[in-house]
Amino acid sequence: MHMGGLAATGKLLEMVQVDGSTMLLDVGCGTGYTACSMAKKHGCRVVGIDYSEEMIAKAERRALRLKLEDKVEFHVANVSALPFDDGTFDVAIFESFLNVLVGDKRKALEEIARVVKRGGRVGGNEVFRAESTPPEILERIRELLEGPFGPGQNLDQNTPKEWVKLFDDADLQVVEVIEKPSTRSPISPKDFYKAMGFFDFVKFTFRATYDILTLSDLRRVSKRSYPVRKMMHREGETRIYFGYLLIVGQKS
Repeated sequence: MHMGGLAATGKLLEMVQVDGSTMLLDVGCGTGYTACSMAKKHGCRVVGIDYSEEMIAKAERRALRLKLEDKVEFHVANVSALPFDDGTFDVAIFESFLNVLVGDKRKALEEIARVVKRGGRVGGNEVFRAESTPPEILERIRELLEGPFGPGQNLDQNTPKEWVKLFDDADLQVVEVIEKPSTRSPISPKDFYKAMGFFDFVKFTFRATYDILTLSDLRRVSKRSYPVRKMMHREGETRIYFGYLLIVGQKS
C-alpha cells in the first residue's frame, strides 16, 4: 500500500544492499508481505514491527503459512521506543510510514537509526511534493485534510530537501535519492492482488464495499480525501507537483 508498489520495494532493497547475511528491520510492516518476501527471496533474517496488534497477528499467520517462522518474527511496538538494543540491525526500511506518522518524525527516525549498526543503512519510500507547488494547492489540501487526516498536513513539509534534512538530522548520511513522479494509479491492482492472495482480496473487496455502504464516518472521510487523491494522482495540472522518493541514508 505505497506509491510505486512492489517494483519500488524491490528497488529500495537493492539500494540498502540486502543479501542473505542481512539482519533487517521492517518498520510499519503491516500484514508482513514485504517482510516475508524479503526472507524468501534473499534468505535474510527479518524483524517486522507495527503498532497494530491486528496487523501483527495477520503477519504471524502469513509467516506460518509460508513456513518462514525461522526467518521472520513480528512484534507490536511503538516506533518512538523500539524494544531492541543499539546496533541490532544491519538495515532498516519503511514505506509510506513517516509521512502519515502522528508525532515527531525526527524522533522516530532517530530511534530507527539507533537500532541500526554503524555503517548500516536506513531506507524509505515516502511521498513528496515539489518545491514549486503553488501555495493555493497546499492550502486546499490542508483544508481538506483537517481533523482525522491531520498527518496529511505534512505535505507542506515533504519536499525532497526536507526529507534529506530529516535524514541528516538523524545522523544518517544520505547516499542515494531517487525521485519518481506521481501516476494515475498509485497502487497497482495487480500488486494489491499479489500481496493479498485471491481469497483475501475477495474478502477485502466485499468488506470495503460493505463498510463504505454502512459506515457514515468512513463515507465522510472518503469523500474528503478523494479530492486530494484526485489532485495528486489524476489531474494533470496538479499531479506534476507530487510523487514518491526512495531515500537511503548510512549511519555514520
